[in-house]
Amino acid sequence: MKKRERTKLVGSMIGIASAGLTIWGLVSRIRNQARQQRERKEKEYLEKETLEKEAIKEQLLQLFCLYEDWEFDSFAEFGAEGDRRESAACYYADRLYPYIKSHQKMVASMAGDNGTGHEPFQMTDVLFYEPACCLFRQATDHIYDNFRLVREMEIWLLKSGECSVATCFDFEKEGWHLVCRFEDRKIQKPDDLPVSFEELEEGFLRLLEQEVE
Repeated sequence: MKKRERTKLVGSMIGIASAGLTIWGLVSRIRNQARQQRERKEKEYLEKETLEKEAIKEQLLQLFCLYEDWEFDSFAEFGAEGDRRESAACYYADRLYPYIKSHQKMVASMAGDNGTGHEPFQMTDVLFYEPACCLFRQATDHIYDNFRLVREMEIWLLKSGECSVATCFDFEKEGWHLVCRFEDRKIQKPDDLPVSFEELEEGFLRLLEQEVE
């Protein structure tokens, strides 16, 4: 091989190697940018989740403050006596967060099915005029000869942080299904509480078990 041809070959190989290094550098930069973007999104998601859990904790704490001190004795191991309610609110905010986030919605005053998958009539009224999530249900089932009626007492957590007690009537007959809800009262003082804290905890556990199923 002549000297000039060898020089061209070496130059070409150097050029290819340089181009390879340039491409590799570009790929590395793209990968780094993608990793940084992913890490930034993960950080933003965690920050948002932390803020949302904190908001739920404060909402639950408002509700828990209406119960008696002794009802939080089981949370003594989580903190000082004055912090038991807050410990309970932190605990349940963390456990209920996925459920509340996925089930918070506008609640219809009436809903139904005429047996064909369609509502029997136009039903557009909403119950609370803001998104809400049901935290507790207590049902009484009545079965008659030709229809079934379920009466439920419900506790709803509204997005604004208020809690409300509602009564739900679930009626079934010959393929027809009609649900009617009525707001009874906002929970603002101890006398408004429909259940004990122990019963409320049992309701929380039922919700979490249903989510797992």
